[in-house]
Amino acid sequence: MNDKCPHHWTIRVNHQIIKKCGKDKWLKAQEKEWSYKSCGARIIWYQKKCKCRHALDAWEVPDY
Repeated sequence: MNDKCPHHWTIRVNHQIIKKCGKDKWLKAQEKEWSYKSCGARIIWYQKKCKCRHALDAWEVPDY
């Protein structure tokens, strides 16, 4: 996708990875990718701080 939302940019790549490696491996990798390394809390797009209050390197919410 070619819009202002960075989480849309990964759709095609993620679909290719799922087809190649399978959904279980992809889900495991996503769980690791979307957990804060220090405390293990889940994080989401545009989130500025994790549960333990550490600042996250997050995208800005796009204006439309």
